[in-house]
Amino acid sequence: MRRRCSRPAHVLCEHADRFDRINLCNIREESATLPGLSQALRTAGFEVEQVFQEVCPVIRLGGAFENYIESLDKKNRHEAAAQDADRVRDARPRLAHRHA
Repeated sequence: MRRRCSRPAHVLCEHADRFDRINLCNIREESATLPGLSQALRTAGFEVEQVFQEVCPVIRLGGAFENYIESLDKKNRHEAAAQDADRVRDARPRLAHRHA
């Protein structure tokens, strides 16, 4: 039976037979992703469970992130750039596929 899927969940619906669990990590609690994707998946017939993990501290910057980076010394700017590159690489969504 083919499920009708809303746009946010269409890839998951199309490949539902290829996995049995999806873990989405590091989504901020106030992000629209949580309720939006959860509801789209429920509507498509998926069971959704939200498990909150350790809370990471969040620093609210008064201005633009670029201004904050510019205020750092050379060593800390370099470290921030390296960490940002790691976050971008690690943030790519991955599907865990069921092994046949």
